[in-house]
Amino acid sequence: MVGLKPGNNPGDLGMMEVEMESLNPTNGHANGHAANNGGANGKASADDKTKDINPFSDVSYQKLVKEMDVNELKRVDFGKLKNIDWKKVQQDAQKIKVDDVKRYLQNKLKQCMAYLVWFSRAYPRGSKVVFAVVGLLFFKILFLRHRGEYKYIPPHLREHFGDIDGYYNLKTAHISHWCLFGDDTSCQCSDTTEPTEGDSETWRKMHQTNNDKVKSKNNDLDVIFLGDEMTNAFNGAKYFEADPTVVSSDFEKRFTDPGGWGLNAIAQGISDDTTSNLLWRIENGEIPKDWSPKIFWVHIGMNDLANNLCSEEAVTLGILKIADRIFEMNPGVTIVLQGLMPRSTLDSGIVNEYRGTKNETHVSAKVKKRKSNNDRQLKRNEFFAKEDYPLWPAIRAINKELKHFASKQDHLVYFDVDNLFLGSMGNEHYRETNKQIVKDLMPDFAHLSSKGFEIMLAAIEKEVQNILDNSDEGNVVVQKQDVKLRPDDGRRD
Repeated sequence: MVGLKPGNNPGDLGMMEVEMESLNPTNGHANGHAANNGGANGKASADDKTKDINPFSDVSYQKLVKEMDVNELKRVDFGKLKNIDWKKVQQDAQKIKVDDVKRYLQNKLKQCMAYLVWFSRAYPRGSKVVFAVVGLLFFKILFLRHRGEYKYIPPHLREHFGDIDGYYNLKTAHISHWCLFGDDTSCQCSDTTEPTEGDSETWRKMHQTNNDKVKSKNNDLDVIFLGDEMTNAFNGAKYFEADPTVVSSDFEKRFTDPGGWGLNAIAQGISDDTTSNLLWRIENGEIPKDWSPKIFWVHIGMNDLANNLCSEEAVTLGILKIADRIFEMNPGVTIVLQGLMPRSTLDSGIVNEYRGTKNETHVSAKVKKRKSNNDRQLKRNEFFAKEDYPLWPAIRAINKELKHFASKQDHLVYFDVDNLFLGSMGNEHYRETNKQIVKDLMPDFAHLSSKGFEIMLAAIEKEVQNILDNSDEGNVVVQKQDVKLRPDDGRRD
């Protein structure tokens, strides 16, 4: 048996004496004499046997391993036991600790079970009530659990902005709640009708770059694109998984290349911009008052909705306020309001629908009941985590209001490309009624790929040509068959 004794200095872990009482329980004395008096062969035999010694045969050693750090244990001088397998020591030490924890938990479980048995016998009625409550809680956790802290609120517009006759009636008093969750405090939404300067140095540099770009151009532009990071991607800025070089070259070929269609356009976008940020930029140099481009193309609002979680009313009012300010500064121009792009928080890319009731006039989409297991029809009392909160019903409600308002204004055109990015599973015999975002065009079901930009720019180019040729008849909802890529447009991503 191996015995461990502390040295003269108990605090010094580097000095430990090792006593070798026996190497074999049956004939330990004989082996001991062989180790001491057997010459070189005897010493070699003893050293070989020390390799097979199980250090855990001694209780003091087990205690030492349990209470000491393994790295400290390696520094201990064990004399002849120099060939201990320290990897095995570490594994065995961990196993000892795990076994101790298991025994502790088992003892506690036995105590709890014994207490429950005693309680059920001593108080039979009370135990039935307790067990019933616990059972209901488990049922709720397993089958009725919430996926988040935010309760789903159907798209709600107290007053339809599309029914308002003019800009002068667009007031914040029409907003019943500022946040997407139906209140005014659970989001970061500020007044979308008040110009707000960006709060970062990068934003200010980008704004100055846009101002310098405007000053370098002549007053003969066909289109000025105004927006957020998607518009900024036209200039070659990084945009998620899209290739910046491919996107910028495609934009230049369509809208700035003299050898192309002869269009002259600039893109004024800043990443993460909201409607109030764009409003500030418009009023601070990005649109000179003496300029009269033929078209202002506005695509903004997604950051208000997705990042700041503003309500449908707040986002809609912010977009229309921008159109109001542009028209006030440049009377007679055509302003195109591009609808918000589709977005899904589901792994399948399916866009959530809200069925609503007959009495809800603010419902964004009414669909028939579906039997597909993949369908995600939203319910009024459903809960979501903030990052999983469904935005598609809100997007449809906002786009619907923009379309309705633009139809009553001669200088406004509503432009929608949602159908280019949505599809449904099926074949010649059956097709799912629920729509989902095409992954090749939106890899994360929220942001465009290079191919997605190509398809969108082709649709925008066609609409710009129609407006300049005076062949546009009003609001445009683009269908897939309406977009034809140029012969030299190949798949670039």
